[in-house]
Amino acid sequence: IKGCKLLIFAGGYDRFRKTYRVKFLQLNKEKREYQHLCYNGFDENLFLDPGTRTYVEETGGANFLFVTKDNEVVTPLSDSILPSITRRSLVYVAEHYLGLKVTTRKVRLDELKDFAECGLCGTAAVISPVGKVVDHGKEICFPSGMEKMGPITQKLYDTLTGIQYGKIEAPEGWIHEIM
Repeated sequence: IKGCKLLIFAGGYDRFRKTYRVKFLQLNKEKREYQHLCYNGFDENLFLDPGTRTYVEETGGANFLFVTKDNEVVTPLSDSILPSITRRSLVYVAEHYLGLKVTTRKVRLDELKDFAECGLCGTAAVISPVGKVVDHGKEICFPSGMEKMGPITQKLYDTLTGIQYGKIEAPEGWIHEIM
């Protein structure tokens, strides 16, 4: 899995607009932003909080999960982030299967450079590594993520998919057999 590059957009949109902005472009400014995203090799966008534009929220289609250099898992806190079952499952796996400390808090854009790993989590990919975030031409690179997942991100992925495929015992109520 190759890491993705993210381009930063200012926040202030509801989830519908975030998710479908690439399909329903209405303003010339949005068209220019989207063209910049596509034509310059970016894989995804990063939304900041609408109030101060200093806190990381989510991307158009996934939630963030960060790992510190001390192997603490950090997920952004915000009232406007769409709740994600995948993110919630990965947090559970981190705490209960891997014994990692998990913190949900506001994550400032200027602290991204301090994280060891960054991943985007969602239903289809479970978790995908992020190798680089580009903030108005300034590159923020993560030690892992461009060529492969970092060690914690990989353990999270392996454990959750192991549970999904029945190779690892699932928590009570997670798996239901359908006849």
